[in-house]
Amino acid sequence: MENKVYIYMDNIINDSSKSLKQKLKEINKIKPWYHNICVNGLYCKGEKTPPARGRNYEAIINELPESLNGMTVLDIGCAEGAFSIEAKKRGALQVDSYDYSEDSIKKARFLAKEMNLDINFNVQNVKDLNFLNNLGSYDYIIFVGVFYHIGNEMVPSRLAKLFKKKLIFETTETTISTDKPIIELNKAIATRPGTAYINKRGMDFLMGCDEGNATSKLVFRGGRICCSYTKK
Repeated sequence: MENKVYIYMDNIINDSSKSLKQKLKEINKIKPWYHNICVNGLYCKGEKTPPARGRNYEAIINELPESLNGMTVLDIGCAEGAFSIEAKKRGALQVDSYDYSEDSIKKARFLAKEMNLDINFNVQNVKDLNFLNNLGSYDYIIFVGVFYHIGNEMVPSRLAKLFKKKLIFETTETTISTDKPIIELNKAIATRPGTAYINKRGMDFLMGCDEGNATSKLVFRGGRICCSYTKK
């Protein structure tokens, strides 16, 4: 079934007889849009809503500077590319974006092409440590809505070594009340992925704040927690 979905999507994307509006609508029928990106005045979902992460989108995206001219950006778990596209619109020199979903990357590439944006969208299992170890450094790293899926503390720990200016980290917050670092890594079961929970102290620990490598800023919390980290 998945292969059929990819074939149908390719047929829609490559059909020159269809308008952009038709393509967005037909893609939504076979694989609903997760991000609601505005492309050439049209929204992927047909109506105006935040591009990603609901009411938290503005708080997250405001952690990036208005101008990213000459900067490099890494988007880990990019989905359909809302944050990557915004980074490129802000003038980033290079945007490298990765997601495990071939479906999401196909849609992200389609949108970037429609907007004439040069973004490197790639299919990749982002918890592959060999992949992470081969990445270079980036000025800004976006790590949003990923950690609770992968439940591997080595991933953010590795990313902490790669950012030069700022890293944005958003995930699900633990309900355990303590001043100590808490990182709950629940194992995946056959029917669904594991879900990881963490507190701010845990995030700070993984980002190297305890070692004096970065400073932490709480962006928001309440079910979800988001912190931005600035390299010292």
